[in-house]
Amino acid sequence: MHSTTGPNTSSSLIRTLSPDYDLETEARLESEFVVAASTPSAAPGFEVVLLTGATGFLGAHLLRDLLIHTRAKVVCLVRAATPADALARVEDNLALYNITLSAEQRGRIDPMPGDLGTVNLGLCDGDYTTLAARVDTVFHSAAAVNFYQSYDQLRAVNVGGVREILRFTLHLRTKALHYVSSTGVFDSAAFQGLVVREND
Repeated sequence: MHSTTGPNTSSSLIRTLSPDYDLETEARLESEFVVAASTPSAAPGFEVVLLTGATGFLGAHLLRDLLIHTRAKVVCLVRAATPADALARVEDNLALYNITLSAEQRGRIDPMPGDLGTVNLGLCDGDYTTLAARVDTVFHSAAAVNFYQSYDQLRAVNVGGVREILRFTLHLRTKALHYVSSTGVFDSAAFQGLVVREND
C-alpha cells in the first residue's frame, strides 16, 4: 500500500469524498455517553474480556496474549451466523498466523456472533444485557481498513462501531476499555512513499 497523502491533505480528501457529513459534529459524543456518578463499575481485572477484531492480524495476537498471560474468558465478537461459524473464523485466523494454543486456552474462547457496525453490536437485547453484565474489560481492535474507500463507506464500522463499543462499556456498569487503532502507524509521515507489507 502506498501513502500519498500528508497530514494536511487527508482531511480535505475525506471532506471531498464525504460532502454530506460535518466531521466536527461526527466527532462529538452525545450526552448519553456521560457517566453518572451512580453507575457501578466492573471489578478491575481480566475475568471476562470482550475482544473485537479477532479475525484480523492484530486481533489474533491480542487473543493469543490474553489467553497466555491471563486466566480470562475471551468473548470474540465476530461477524458470523452462529457461534460455531464465529469460532471457525477465529480458529482459521489463528492458523493463518501459525498461532497454537493449548486445549485449555482454546476452551476460554467464547465466540459471539455480532456486528460492530450495528446497534447493540448486532445482538438481541437479552444477549446484549447478559454480555454487558459479564464483561469487565473490552479490547477494541476491529476496524475496516481501506485507504481507497470514502468516509461514508467506512463510517458504520469505524465511527459507529466505536460509538457502540463506548455505549457497551457504559451499559449496566462501566468497563475498562483498551482501544487500539493500527492504521495511524503506517499512515504517518515516516512511511510516506514507501511500500508497507504485512510483515512490517
